[in-house]
Amino acid sequence: MPTPRSPNVDKRSDERKQAEKIYLESKGSLKLVEIAEKLKVPANKVRKWKSMDGWEAKLSPTKADNGKKKQVERSTSDKGSVPRKRGAPKGNKNAVGGRGNPNAKPPDATKHGGYSAVYWDTLDEDEKNLIEDMPKDEEELLIEQIQLFSVRERRIMKAINKYRNSESPVALAFSQRSERKRTFENDEDKEEYARRIAEKVAAGERLPGNEYSVFTQTDNKDQIIARLESELSNVQSKKTKAIEALSKMHIEHQKLDGGNKGNDVVRMWAEKVLQNRRDSDG
Repeated sequence: MPTPRSPNVDKRSDERKQAEKIYLESKGSLKLVEIAEKLKVPANKVRKWKSMDGWEAKLSPTKADNGKKKQVERSTSDKGSVPRKRGAPKGNKNAVGGRGNPNAKPPDATKHGGYSAVYWDTLDEDEKNLIEDMPKDEEELLIEQIQLFSVRERRIMKAINKYRNSESPVALAFSQRSERKRTFENDEDKEEYARRIAEKVAAGERLPGNEYSVFTQTDNKDQIIARLESELSNVQSKKTKAIEALSKMHIEHQKLDGGNKGNDVVRMWAEKVLQNRRDSDG
């Protein structure tokens, strides 16, 4: 049966003990890199030994104790003799619903849909079908993204041409319609309201139909075209990056398959696509 070790037995390696001995004998004048070279161990390991074993404190224990004492004195002189009370001020509600208040009511995260968690049972059928039909392959996703960028690019170019061909120096930038609505507690009140309105129309006290107001805002067409061109450049830039990513993916696939000939074909295709993009951008 092996003899159990005493808790005071030094379990450090011989190299670790030797490194400390060399440092203390040199009174700290020997660099840690030199000690590491002597013992043929990494320098970062010697630095770790120095920190863990407290070589500085063993070299000058009185200096280390004085430093700790001064640190305690500074902390007590800054804060006073009365210990600071822990916790938030009275009435503070910043931590309501957090880990410190497990029984408190958590904040409502459903007021704004952008920050609420998405659960499968909360999705409608169209959203579920969209997720299920989404391609899992990275190449298909890139191709789909390029197609969407192409559609968006075409729509913006059509809008630019529409404003350029317009003879008016201004164009409609914003339109809002508003109308007053009346609610009824039951169908009888609704019928009574309609009857009275009909009587007023028949008596000439009111014109037929419902009123509503329209607020429109116009803008200089050159400014609209400038904003659209800026957005067009942004879309084209993203489309070009997606094409480059797709071409790189094709090249990597060909490299993995060992098809050198395929690499040349894909590279030529990618260069041709990028050149067409540059030519279309002017």
